[in-house]
Amino acid sequence: MRVGDVRLTTPFSNRNAVDLVRLDESQAAAALLRALGRTDTDLGHPGGELPRFPATRPAIWNVRLRNPAFTGRSAVLEQLRDQLRGGTAAVVLPTPQTLYGLGGVGKTQVALEYAHRFMADYDLVWWIEAEQSDQVVLALAELARRLELQVGDNVAEAAEAAKEALRRGGRIDRWLLIFDNADDPAKIERFFPGGPGHVLVTSRNLAWSGQAVTLEVDVFTRNESIEHLTRRAQGLSRHDADQVADAVGDLPLAVEIAASGETTGTPVSTYVAPLQQEPRPPWAATQVADYPSVFGATWKSPSPGCASSRRPRPGCSSCAPSLSADPIR
Repeated sequence: MRVGDVRLTTPFSNRNAVDLVRLDESQAAAALLRALGRTDTDLGHPGGELPRFPATRPAIWNVRLRNPAFTGRSAVLEQLRDQLRGGTAAVVLPTPQTLYGLGGVGKTQVALEYAHRFMADYDLVWWIEAEQSDQVVLALAELARRLELQVGDNVAEAAEAAKEALRRGGRIDRWLLIFDNADDPAKIERFFPGGPGHVLVTSRNLAWSGQAVTLEVDVFTRNESIEHLTRRAQGLSRHDADQVADAVGDLPLAVEIAASGETTGTPVSTYVAPLQQEPRPPWAATQVADYPSVFGATWKSPSPGCASSRRPRPGCSSCAPSLSADPIR
C-alpha cells in the first residue's frame, strides 16, 4: 500500500501497489477492500470510538496550504508531538510549547507541517500571526465568530470570549492554537486560554523558556540540505549539493534560496566561491541580528542559470526584489 507521495523503488516497483495517496476515508477503504477481494460487509461493526482517518481536516481551521517542499525534521516533529500530548494525563493541563531558533532555521515551516500532519488529532486548529498584540486580538475575535459565540462588535470582548470558550472546553476539547513569531512573552502570554487544548509558539526569543517548554529548531542536517537541494534543483548531483550546503552552513532559508535558482547555467564552484569568500555581506548593517552572515552572501552571490531570467534568481539585482522575503522561516 502506498500511503505517501513517494516513488516506489525495487522490489516494490515491480508489484501491484494499492495507491491510497490523496484518497478520502471512503475512497481509501473501497480501494483497499477491492484489492483484497472483500466488500464492506466483511468489515463488521467494531464497537467504541474509532480513530480518525489521517488527514481529516478539523471543522474549524485557518491554516495556510502545506509546503510541498518541506524536508526532513522528523525527529523534531515527533518530539514536539510527544511534548504536546505529554500533559494530557490525570489533571495536569497541557504545557505551552515553543519552537525556538535563529531566524531562517524554519520554525514556522515546522509548525505548519505539524498542523497538517496531525490535524486529525484536533477539532480546531487556529493560526495566529503574533508579531503584534493587535494581530492576536483580531485573530481571536475572528475565532469567536467561527465558534458562533454571541458577541458584539467589540473585538477585544470577542477575543476574550473565544479564550473563555476554549478554556471551558465541552463542545471543543481538542484544539490547537499556533502563535507564530511571538517574540515578546510579556505581550503574548496573556492570550493563552489554558484549558484542555494545545498551544504552540514559534519565536527567536529564548525568554519563552520561563513560560513554556522550549524545543530548539536547528539548521538542516547535511543529508536534509542535500535532499532539499537535489529535489528542488533538478539535475544537481549530491556532490554539488553537498558543496552548496557547506557554503551556506545548512541554513534552511539559505538552502531554499540557493535551490530556487537553476543549477544548469553556472558551475557550482562559481556559485559557491563568493559564499566562501564573503566575510561580511554588504547589507549586514540592516540584517536581523540572528541571521547568520552566509544568508547575505547567498542573496548576493551569482545564481546558477541567472542569465535565462525565466524566474527570480537569488543573487541577481533585478530578480532579488521579487523573491519571497522568508519562504522557509
